[in-house]
Amino acid sequence: MPATSVHIVDTLEPLASEWAELADRVQAAPFLYPGWHRAWRTAFGDGALRILAAHRDDRLVGVLPMEVRRGGWRAPTNAHTPTFDILALDGEAASALAAAVFEARPRYLAIRPLDADGGALRALVGAASAYGYRTLAQPTGSAPYLHLAHDLRAHESGL
Repeated sequence: MPATSVHIVDTLEPLASEWAELADRVQAAPFLYPGWHRAWRTAFGDGALRILAAHRDDRLVGVLPMEVRRGGWRAPTNAHTPTFDILALDGEAASALAAAVFEARPRYLAIRPLDADGGALRALVGAASAYGYRTLAQPTGSAPYLHLAHDLRAHESGL
């Protein structure tokens, strides 16, 4: 298998088309598409944009957008972004992107929210350890929803 190379770019536009195709190919969540990141940056972005792009055979195989603030790298997310993950064709691409984050030597890395079952957590924690970073995983609260057995009437009659 050809090697995966990672480059860091500071603008979304040159990657947008290939990024959307990759997201389609891996059936990504809407929050991992370039259109979401473009809209989020317009509304909330306040750090320098860094997009880690993994290529193999001149084909985009992974993307990890980040913002740089005060020497740290942060996921471009907030309460309006319910999920965040490395967008990657395979584990090799995800691992290459995670390693590239720590090769840039940020003071810290903050990613919220992060799906505990997602590839980003495994790849980033593994890379953090390999590069001598400490990790702290804090679970987020669960959504305040009631799980009803059948329907509202059945629920109310049981109260």
